[in-house]
Amino acid sequence: MDINTLATLLEKLSGKVGVSVELLWESLIKQAYINGIIRFIVCMVVLGFSIGGLYFLRKLYNFNKKKYPKGSYICVIIVATAVLIIVCNIFNLGMSAFNITESFLNPEYWALKQMFCNTR
Repeated sequence: MDINTLATLLEKLSGKVGVSVELLWESLIKQAYINGIIRFIVCMVVLGFSIGGLYFLRKLYNFNKKKYPKGSYICVIIVATAVLIIVCNIFNLGMSAFNITESFLNPEYWALKQMFCNTR
């Protein structure tokens, strides 16, 4: 898409909504910051729950290690679950970091991307 197509899309959308193109663009830029804040909060909540889950798994592992000193499958399952939580959080933080920085550092790009993705 080129700039003419974007201008046409913005004009059509502003006509449907009943506002000017400038106001619509400013609203999209403001939405970029709001999107970044929401993604950051969700990322921190998920990270908090994961840290709490890992703490619980560590306590459960220590309890089962004392109860079954020669080892058991429950200890292997606990360790595998902890590794899975850590890997999922690394992936989540990586994807969220990209979207959060995109929303805060370059809101115009975020708004353009939203326009192009939603017009397909």
